[in-house]
Order: sequence, then C-alpha cells, then structure tokens
Amino acid sequence: MAKVSVIVPIYNVEPYLRQCLDSLVKQTFSDLEMIFVDDGSTDGCGAICDEYATRDSRIRVIHQENAGLAAADNCGLDHATGEWIAIVDSDDWLAPDYFQRLFELQGDSDADILFTNGCIAELPDGIQHKVKNFDTPFEASQGPEMEYLLARTQNLLGADHRMYHLWAYYWDKLFRRDMLERYNIRFTKSVAAKISAMDALFVCSAMMKAAKIKAVDYIGYHYRVRENSFTTVISYNRYAPNACIALFHEMEQSVTEYARENTLIYQANYARCISLMHTCMIRTFFHPDNPDDRKTVAAKIRTMKTDPFIREAIHYKSDKYLSKKILLLKHLLQLPWILPLEVIYKCRRSIKKVRAKFYEKWHISGA
Repeated sequence: MAKVSVIVPIYNVEPYLRQCLDSLVKQTFSDLEMIFVDDGSTDGCGAICDEYATRDSRIRVIHQENAGLAAADNCGLDHATGEWIAIVDSDDWLAPDYFQRLFELQGDSDADILFTNGCIAELPDGIQHKVKNFDTPFEASQGPEMEYLLARTQNLLGADHRMYHLWAYYWDKLFRRDMLERYNIRFTKSVAAKISAMDALFVCSAMMKAAKIKAVDYIGYHYRVRENSFTTVISYNRYAPNACIALFHEMEQSVTEYARENTLIYQANYARCISLMHTCMIRTFFHPDNPDDRKTVAAKIRTMKTDPFIREAIHYKSDKYLSKKILLLKHLLQLPWILPLEVIYKCRRSIKKVRAKFYEKWHISGA
C-alpha cells in the first residue's frame, strides 16, 4: 500500500500536462501511487500519460471514454489503494516537497482530512498571488466544533470570505481513503456538477463524516489561472437552475443525516441555497446571452421558488448570520416581481465590465 494515491483527472490539457506530471514524479516524498485518468482526451494527453508510465512504475494510466470530471475522479478513487487520497487538477502543479512538508506538519495527528492553507495562484502575466484560507492552523473534531466550522465555511457567523475556500475545493486537501470507503463518499454525477459545485459537495460530505480534521499552515499547490480569467465576464449556463435544485436537495439530505433541525449547519445550508440562487441570477436568468424574454425569465424564477427547500430557505425566519449580499437577495426573492432583481443584476454586470476594462488597462493582478 502506498502512502498517497494521487489522482489526476485529465482532459485536453496537453500544453500544461507535462508540468503537472513532472511535479508529481519529482516529489521528494516518493511513497506515491499515481493514477492518471485520461477522460477521452482528443489531443495528445493520452500518449503523454503512457509515456510517463513507461518511465515510472508508480504510475497507472486509465483511458476511458469522455464521461466528465466527476466520473474521472470517481474512477481514480475506485482504483486507489493508498492510505491517503490526493486529487490534482491536470493543469496545476505541486512544489517539489509538497507531500513531505504535509506529513511533517501532520505529525502524529489521527485526522481524517488534512487541509493546506490555500494555493499559489499563477496568473497569466507570470505574477504569483498567494491565496490563504486561514491565519492560524487548527484542528476540529466531530460534534459542535465541526458543525461550527461547517457553518463558518459557508459564509455564516460573519466569517471572512477566505473561509469559504476552505471547503470549496478538493485539490488543496488530503483525505484518508478508508474514511471515504467506509462512508462511500464519491463525486456526484448529477446535473449539480454542471455548476462546478461537486468539489463543495464532496468536501462537505467528507467533513460531516470525518472524526477529526487538521489544517496546517503550508501552501505548495500552484493553481493555474487561465488567460483572461480576471477580465472576462461569466459565461451563460442554461443548466444552472436545474443544477442548483439538484444540489440543494443533495445538500439537504446530507445535512438532515448530519445535524438536528434549526442548528447552525441548517442555517448555513439555507444561506448556501440563497448564495446559489445568486449564481442562477448571474449565469442564467439575467445573463445577456439568455435567449428568454422577461416574461419567460419571470415564470422560471417563480417556478424555481416553488421548490419546497428553496421556499423554506427564502422564508426562513432567522436572518441573524446572513451577509448583506445574501440578505438583500433573500428579501428580493420574497417579492412577487422580478424588476428589482433585474435592475440589481444588470447594474452588477455593468460594474464588472468597468472593472474588467480597468484591469486590462492597468494590468492589475487581481490580488
């Protein structure tokens, strides 16, 4: 059994793939099992993976028809045999001592999840921007500590925005494989994945089952920011409303199994629901590429608001912990008209465009 099974889901990233794979095979910590899942790439990724496998016996390559990121991740999990699981995006890379440093900092902790303190964002102009999730390393055990942490990571309890990133991504964490296997924690293949929410679902499910987690103050993950990431507007996504509904019910089921009614994590889940409604407004309903007319948009928003969980979140009696943005949206969603929503989101998009032009002119790094 290897100490760490490193899963790399791969799809059409040929220009970046060698840098990622080199950072793995050259780790100072060598007790690795590397599983490269080629998810039906149509470029040279498959051949590159096979090339690396001929040079390093620790590498296993799995070629499959394109089935999406969730399926590729799950394929890697199904084939992993290591004590720990790490998942690395195929256009990113790791510091040479990444795993060595993590296990040194872990010490004798019996945590089921090991959190790192963020990433190094590699911007298109070559500037590096360190993104930190927390100021002080911590541990949390199952019970009130974990519930409090889960609430904070969903922007409840007045937490700063960085805490959201603590649970939003899987690539800056290590998971004990036996914990994932014991509770059959896998990535969702539902439509919820179409809004890039499968990371949060996976991490949240793992946190709800982990006996203990530990967060260490180390940043060695290099996250590649693609060209124009700071300057382009968010693309239209027609799947977002149905995806959010699917996500809401998956989260509701997880929370119901985990916590008592009206506890902090329940309130956090309602806040998360309103936050994802915000995503629907941006990416679908009031996106300039949306082909629907105003009447159709209004009808779709009203239909979405009839979903039992969404209705409960919108009308939940407590506003105690909601951020100002989420609180405003919650009250706007209680209104029978869409005009206030339309005005707010059109103004928001105009402001974003101005900021994008400012970035392009002055080459602001986004830090």
